[in-house]
Amino acid sequence: MLERLRVKNLALVKELDIEFGPGLNVITGETGAGKSIFIGALSLLLGERADKKSIRSGEDQCVVEAVFALSRPGPVDGVLAESGLDPCEDGRLILRRAIKASGSNQQAVNNSPVTAQVLQHLGDVLLDMHGPHDHQSLFRRSAQRAILDAFGHTEKELSAYREYYEQLQAVEERLEALKEGGEDVATMVDILRHRVQEIESIDPTLEGEEALNQEHIMVSNASRILGLGNGAMQALLEGETAAFDALAAAQRMLEEMSPLLPAAATWRDEVKSAAIQVQEVAAVIAEQMESIEANPARLEWLDGQIAGYQKLKRKYGGSVVSVLEALEAARVKLDDLESREERVAELEKDRTRLIRDLTVAGEGLRAKRVKASSKLAKDITRELRFLGFEHGEFSVVVTPGEPKANGMDEVDFGFAPNLGEAMKPLREIA
Repeated sequence: MLERLRVKNLALVKELDIEFGPGLNVITGETGAGKSIFIGALSLLLGERADKKSIRSGEDQCVVEAVFALSRPGPVDGVLAESGLDPCEDGRLILRRAIKASGSNQQAVNNSPVTAQVLQHLGDVLLDMHGPHDHQSLFRRSAQRAILDAFGHTEKELSAYREYYEQLQAVEERLEALKEGGEDVATMVDILRHRVQEIESIDPTLEGEEALNQEHIMVSNASRILGLGNGAMQALLEGETAAFDALAAAQRMLEEMSPLLPAAATWRDEVKSAAIQVQEVAAVIAEQMESIEANPARLEWLDGQIAGYQKLKRKYGGSVVSVLEALEAARVKLDDLESREERVAELEKDRTRLIRDLTVAGEGLRAKRVKASSKLAKDITRELRFLGFEHGEFSVVVTPGEPKANGMDEVDFGFAPNLGEAMKPLREIA
């Protein structure tokens, strides 16, 4: 469902942020209140042709963003996979489109740049807009296929097919990367080696960065830490008013008091325990102070390491996690390039195997769709009789097609309203 819609500088709207609840949401208002702008914002997110005239007067761009909560992410993930994008995390899909006065429009899906066509494909599975001049999703083959899949309960077969499809896409992308730019391979190898060496020279880890920062604080403040530590030991053990001496004196007095007041024995034991704790704390402080020294050379090294971390994070995504991901990606690609011929041969074998597995899975999916198609056609034809179409016939035709994210089939709904009329695709006669 549509969870949230944000609009900025679209037509008359300066800024709008709407959150939708579950179930039916109704937006009402007088003529001119802006209801059509709301629909226009959604249309832009569906990939409708952008017009810079829609930008609010005096502004250089308008931005529309929507958040969708997906109860069944499969259809959306299928479109994303077909477009080379990662599946949705936690069932959330974020669409964003910026229309600029300069003409350089931008579209993004989950923060990844895409074309307007990708938004159109996502719109086909996300929203069904009804109006005097708007399309209805029932006329689209993708929607008809989704209806047939829901009716035929093909989730298991479709999931297995998509797994092979995504693996095949990944293998083909790696093959393409290995095969293209043969003359530039040596240059790319040098770049990747430098990248790996650059990151490995710092050897970044999440724990390492925290440890460096902690040590830097300690070494850069060594003189102050030593002064405070020595002062604390003086106060505990060595000064004229040392806590240990005061506790020892209190212990002696309570010892003398205990024959006169039995409760004093308990107080004496507690004071004795406190004195022992003071000695233990002082020993720990002394041991720690021995390991601390003002070391300019160490501080300089720490500065260099921390600067190295900052440089890597600026260069590779802003976090240690992104740096480590860049390192792993560089290692994989470097390994591919350094053993290019062997990797190409291995990937070709993988592709052959995946095509075979994909074909088997696709044929199994098709068989289930074909079986469901006849029952769906009969059920709808029966309902047409009930609605007064005495001779109306409905058909669901499954034909082989090119492998795509949702199978190797094309699904067409057909309708013949009267006796003797030829069956025609629903989109041509409705």
